[in-house]
Amino acid sequence: KGIKDENFILNHMASVYPKPELQRTEVSSAIATAEMGERLTSLMPGHPPIWVRMITSNLYVNQARVVFTFALESSSGKKQFLYLIDSVLEPLVPTDDKIEDFVDIKAGDLLTNSGSYKIGDFSTKKFAERLLTLGLGKGNFTEFNSFGKFTFFLPIDSAFENLTLSTIDYEVVRAHMVPDRLMFTKPQKRRVESMPTVQYNASRGSSNLRVMAKVFVKDNVPMVESQTVVGTKAHKRGTVDAKIVLANIPVQNGIVHLIDRPLVVMAATLWEHLCTEKTGKHNMRFRDFAKYLQKSPKLCERINKTSDATLLVPTNEAFRFLSASEMDGKISADAERILGLHFIEHPPAILADDVRVTNPQDDSGMFSVPALFPEDSEERVWFWNKDGKLHVDGGGIEAEVVEANVGASNG
Repeated sequence: KGIKDENFILNHMASVYPKPELQRTEVSSAIATAEMGERLTSLMPGHPPIWVRMITSNLYVNQARVVFTFALESSSGKKQFLYLIDSVLEPLVPTDDKIEDFVDIKAGDLLTNSGSYKIGDFSTKKFAERLLTLGLGKGNFTEFNSFGKFTFFLPIDSAFENLTLSTIDYEVVRAHMVPDRLMFTKPQKRRVESMPTVQYNASRGSSNLRVMAKVFVKDNVPMVESQTVVGTKAHKRGTVDAKIVLANIPVQNGIVHLIDRPLVVMAATLWEHLCTEKTGKHNMRFRDFAKYLQKSPKLCERINKTSDATLLVPTNEAFRFLSASEMDGKISADAERILGLHFIEHPPAILADDVRVTNPQDDSGMFSVPALFPEDSEERVWFWNKDGKLHVDGGGIEAEVVEANVGASNG
C-alpha cells in the first residue's frame, strides 16, 4: 500500500545486527537462518530493525513468513541468501529526506512527531500532548525512548473526538506498552494468550490496577484487547477492544501499532452501546438486538440511569434460528418480559470469572438473580460454568456466552 521506492527496496535487504566482536567496518549481508539471531539490520538509511521469530518451525521476519530459502553465490564467489516472504516489509520513513531523520527512530519519536513520518493521515498528537502533561521526558514513560523490545499501542487523534484527554491517566498509559514481547498481527493464532503490560508488571503483588493485552484478528481486522484483571474505582474490570489501523511499524525499541481508541478506558455507557441509533448501526455484531431494544424506551431509560448493570446481548446469529417474521411476532407479543431477561441490575456487574458464578452457594450449583424489568417480573436469570464456558438461562432458554466481560463505563 505504501510507496515502492529505494527505501522500500533497501528495507528488504539486511545485514546481521552489529555484535561487539565485529569490527565497525565489518558487515555481513550473507545470513543463514542459523545466524540470524532475534533481529537483523535493514540496509535502508538509519538501519531499522527486522525482527526475527521462529514460531512452530516457521521463520518470520517482522510479520512476514519465510516460505522458501535459496542459498546462492555471486559472480565473485560470495555467499548469498534469498528469502521468499509472504508479505512486504513496510519501513517507517521520515517525510523529509534528511539522512539524520532516519537515524535511531524509536517509538517516542513517532509518538511526539507523528507528522514527521509517512503514516498516511494518522496523527498521535493528542495522545502525545497528554503524555507530556503526565511527565513524558521528565522521568516518566522512559520506555518510549529506551532501547529494548516492546510492543507499543498508540491511539490516533480521532480516538479522542468523543473522549476527554483527562481520562488517560498514568496507569492507562503504561497499559499501552508490553515489555519483552513483539506482538505482530501475524501469524494468526486460534488461541491468543494475553501478555502482561508494563502497568501489570509494575503493580504485581499489590491490589492496584492490573492490565494485560493481546493482539488478535477478528473478521480479518487486526485488533488489540486490553484485559483489566484487577480493577479500581477509576477503571473497572473488563475488556476493551481497539482496531489496529496501522500495524507492525518497526522501530529501534520494538514495534508500534496505531489504534482507533485507547485501551482500558471504558468510554461508552451501556445505553450508548445499545440504545442509540448511531451506536446500533456501528456495532454490527449485535445490530438486531439493538433494533428491538430501541423499541422499548422504558427499558432504555432504565439502562441509561443504571450505575452498574449486566446486559446479556444476543449476537445477530442468535436471531437466525427463526425467520425474521416469526422472530418479530414472538418478541412483539411479549417484548418487555423477553427484553427484561437480558438486563440484570444486581451490582456489582457479573463477570465470567465472578466468584458468585464459579463458586455458587446454591445447591443447584448455579447463581441466580431476579429480572427487575418490568417491575412486576417474577423471572430469574441463572448463571453457571459448563466445560469452561459461561452459560445463562432466562425464561427456560439456555445460551452460551461467546464473548464475555465487554466493558462499559457503567457495567
